[in-house]
Amino acid sequence: MFCKRRMPNSKERRMRLLQDDQHLTDCEFLVGDSPDKEPQRFRCHKMILASASEVFERMFYSEFNVDGPVRITEEITKYVETLLSVDSFYELNANHLKRVVILVSQQPHISTKFFLQKLEEYGRRNKLHENRESEQFFKLVEAACLLDFNKLSKADYESGPAQSYLFNKK
Repeated sequence: MFCKRRMPNSKERRMRLLQDDQHLTDCEFLVGDSPDKEPQRFRCHKMILASASEVFERMFYSEFNVDGPVRITEEITKYVETLLSVDSFYELNANHLKRVVILVSQQPHISTKFFLQKLEEYGRRNKLHENRESEQFFKLVEAACLLDFNKLSKADYESGPAQSYLFNKK
C-alpha cells in the first residue's frame, strides 16, 4: 500500500493558501442539523464558489442576497449513496475529491468499502489508472487515503483496500 507524498506546485500552494487562510474568506457554511452535535463550519470564498456555480452566483450576487452563515442540513446526506452513483460524480474534478471524501466519510451510514469502490470507479471512468504517475491519479490516491479503513472488518479490508489498484502497483 502506498500514499506517495510530493511537494505541491505553485498553483497548489496558492489554492491551499486560499483554503487555509481564514481571514480572506467572506462566507460561511454550517453543515449538519444533529441536535447532539455542533454543525461543522466551512469558511469559503464567494467569488470562487460563484465562478464555479450559477447557483452560488445567484445566491451571493443577485436573487437571494445571502447574508450570514448558510446552513446546510443533513437531509442532503440521506441521499449521498444515490449522489455518488450518478454520472456527475464521475465528472468531478479530481481536485474536489478530497473535500467530497472529507464530507461524505463523516456520515455514519456511508460504508468505507462502498466509498472506496466509488473512488475506484471514478479512477476507471476517468482512465486515471492508465497513468499512475499523473497528478490526477495522485489526487485520487490522496483522497482515498483519507478514508478510515479501521472501520472495516478484516475480510472487507482484504477484499477492498488490500486489493485496490489505488494502493497496489498492479
